[in-house]
Amino acid sequence: MRYNGALITHSALFQSWWTKLATEFKDNSSVIFDINNEPHAITPAQAGVNGISAAGATKQLILVFGTS
Repeated sequence: MRYNGALITHSALFQSWWTKLATEFKDNSSVIFDINNEPHAITPAQAGVNGISAAGATKQLILVFGTS
């Protein structure tokens, strides 16, 4: 995942990015968070889910990629 031209390659930064984004939309139940194509060089998509949840975005759908 790229942000400001740089790759996010650490799960803590990935989580932080999703927390910031989810904070903007946490009160909008029409938003769907899609982390299907992310992360680029990070394995734990759970960091994205954790970031979204940490923002208080609990009414939105979160799409996460599968392994099978």
